[in-house]
Amino acid sequence: MLELKKINKVFNIGTVDETVLFNDFNFTVEDGEFVSVIGSNGSGKTTLLNLVCGTMMPESGSVIFGGKDITKLPEHKRAATIGRVLQDPRMGTCGNLTVLENMALADNKNKMFGLGAGVNKKRTDYYKSLLETCGMGLENRMNVPVGNLSGGQRQAIALIIASMTDIDLLILDEHTAALDPKSSETLMKITDKVVKEKKVTTLMVTHNLRFAVEYGSRLVMKYNRGKIARYGINIEELNTMIRTAYAGEVSGVVFENERRFDLVVRLDQEKVADLNLDKLFIRTSEGIQIPVSEVASIDLVNGPLQINRDATKRRIVIGLNVRDADIQQVVSEIQQILDKNIKLQPGYHFEYGGQFEN
Repeated sequence: MLELKKINKVFNIGTVDETVLFNDFNFTVEDGEFVSVIGSNGSGKTTLLNLVCGTMMPESGSVIFGGKDITKLPEHKRAATIGRVLQDPRMGTCGNLTVLENMALADNKNKMFGLGAGVNKKRTDYYKSLLETCGMGLENRMNVPVGNLSGGQRQAIALIIASMTDIDLLILDEHTAALDPKSSETLMKITDKVVKEKKVTTLMVTHNLRFAVEYGSRLVMKYNRGKIARYGINIEELNTMIRTAYAGEVSGVVFENERRFDLVVRLDQEKVADLNLDKLFIRTSEGIQIPVSEVASIDLVNGPLQINRDATKRRIVIGLNVRDADIQQVVSEIQQILDKNIKLQPGYHFEYGGQFEN
């Protein structure tokens, strides 16, 4: 588990440009989570990753990883268990070396070097098998200098390199930002596959809300209450604006003959997919419009999609489409998996219903 406790980070201390970026900031990532962090430029997304990786040190506070305090641990020692993919494809690989040489260097991270051969046929075949998962034909270009590859190919190699050893945390710092839309889509699919296969805890910074929503499960808005008070903003109004932008808000009723429909207003799907809080404005008490990013930021964390109640008891419903399958067999397999992997707290239980009962 990764924990940041009471982190304070200030830039340009003692000058007129002094900026308090984090003030008693707390942040937790559970083991196995894929957490996405979204925010405007300058909101501290990359600084957060730098604090985790050891590139920057906080003024005060603690960074706890795997139950150990690593606050004062230098960056190169943290790299033993933390893999990182940067925004620039050139930063994660060596352009003058071949694909094979880049893979071999990463494979020998944290190992003692001798004067023997750096690779052998067995390891080369292993590297090829990793590259095959990318679906880019990189396994057939092992002897090509990485500098001759496209940005998407280099970033895919950087991702494989960062995760090929036994790491406990994968850091993705806007790793699709410098790529074209098609390459970004491909890289995110590779990312999802790597994370799921290795079951590695992942922290991703992105400006693409669709990627964040697709690979996460719950959106959390964080408010800067000091700035909200300074600007005289009504927090209920701020909540309504953000809720309307993302989920929609009922603004009226439409009647069609005897039928009645709620009229819901929200941003169109395209704008929601790439929503930038710099482009969403709210009015202050003085009538000045400011970007919502001035007073809020967005994180994505794991959690239940919805919790409702049945006979005063909390209930979460999971629906499955088992078309063309043996329904009874599917239910039996689900029961076995849940019984094996999930231990419920006292008072909680599973119930099964649907067509298989008929």
